Order: sequence, then structure tokens, then C-alpha cells
Amino acid sequence: VPMIHAGKLIGVIEAINKIEQEGFSENDKRVFTVLAAQAALVIENARLYNENLKKARLSALGEGIAGAAHFVKNILNGIEAGGYILERGVKNENLDGIAKGWNIMKRNNKLMKNLVLDMLTYSKDRKPEYDLIDINSLCEAITQLMSQKAEDNNVEIKFHPSPNIGEICLDEKGIYRCILNLVSNAIDACDKSPGIVEIIIKPIKDDKWVQITVSDNGCGISQENLKKLFDSFFSTKGSKGTGLGLAITQKIISEHKGNI
Repeated sequence: VPMIHAGKLIGVIEAINKIEQEGFSENDKRVFTVLAAQAALVIENARLYNENLKKARLSALGEGIAGAAHFVKNILNGIEAGGYILERGVKNENLDGIAKGWNIMKRNNKLMKNLVLDMLTYSKDRKPEYDLIDINSLCEAITQLMSQKAEDNNVEIKFHPSPNIGEICLDEKGIYRCILNLVSNAIDACDKSPGIVEIIIKPIKDDKWVQITVSDNGCGISQENLKKLFDSFFSTKGSKGTGLGLAITQKIISEHKGNI
């Protein structure tokens, strides 16, 4: 939104002060006319900006609902299938069928919960809750958490901490989620055996910034998909992903004034 120049504001104050002296001159009136026109322009620009912002948000919301609807449909199909197996198991007194149906329903309920939480995170403007955090310990905790998933997929996680970085100011929950998303994606992308995922931490730009790199030896990302990487509800994982993980990761990093 355009701003009125400070010098013109001083001119207004000086002109208003004249009311206690000799009143306003023709020159004062011309100044007021120009300022009034500029003020009207600022107000109009602000109104148009807000209208365009509202339209953009509605458009994004519409696209988001369309993407979410497809994902929710898949989840509901899974819940319906699990319910059918569970019902058959109860009817035939088949404990294995009951357990199988119940597990399918639980898995899809978890997907639905994750989708709702992701949508809430993505839709809200949020200021990071900064605190002094040991980034090496945070990444080590993620490595330990993901070790079982990595082992199940024949993937080795290699963590390279930085001894030169102490505590840094960041939002622990937000950055934890970002790195967890990237490591999980890296494990999923490993289509070679054995897979390798590396987490590297190092200071950059005269030690004023921290760079966290998550890499893998998997299939990589096509040029076509690179363009859509941070689009909401875009996923190459089919029913396994919400399509919000990287969009949320980018949002949190941007809130920290960083880059991904």
C-alpha cells in the first residue's frame, strides 16, 4: 500500500497550525487538495488489495477443498472396506477378520486425523515460538525416531552433527516437524537397496545461518514435479500422503525467515 511522504505530513501540520494565526492561504488549500487526492488513492489501493487478497484466498481454498475431497474419498473408501471386513468377521465369529478390519479402520482414521491437523497448520498464520535449542540434539532425536521406519525399508540413516554449533534460537516444534517431514520423504524415496539417507548440519554465511541438508540416494524428483513441489495437496505418494507435508514445511521455514 502506498504511503504518504513524511515531508507532506509535516506540511499538513504546519498548515493546520496556521488556523491559530491568519487562516489558510490559497496555497494551503492546494496542498490539502493534493493530500486529499493522495489519501483517497491510498484508501482505494488498500481496498483493492484487500479484495484481491480475499479472492486469492477463496481461490486457494477452493483448490484445497478439491484436493482434500479426493484424499478424503480414498480414506472413506478404506474405512468402508475395513468396516465390511470387520462386520464379516463379527458375523462369522472370525477373530482374524475382526482384527484385520479394525486395523484397516484405525489406519484410515489416523490418516484422516493427520489430514485435519495438516490443514489447520497450513491455514493459520503463526509466529514461531522462539527458544534456545540444540539443533544437533533435535536432529539426533529425529534420527532415532525414524530408525525403525528406515530399517523396515532397508535404509540406513547417517547423521552428521556440527560440533561448531551450540544452542540457536528457533521454534523447536516447527523445525522438528520440518526435518521429520524431509527425512520421512527421503526414506520413502529410496528405491535402491540399500537406501541411504543423510542429515548434515553446518554453519554458513559467516556462522550467522545454519544449513540442514537431508539427502537420499533414491529416485530423485522429475523436473515436472519440481515445479509443484510446494503446492498444497500435490503428492506422488497416492493414498499414502496428504500432499501438505512439504507445503507446511515451506510455510514453517518461511516463518523463520529461512529458505528451503
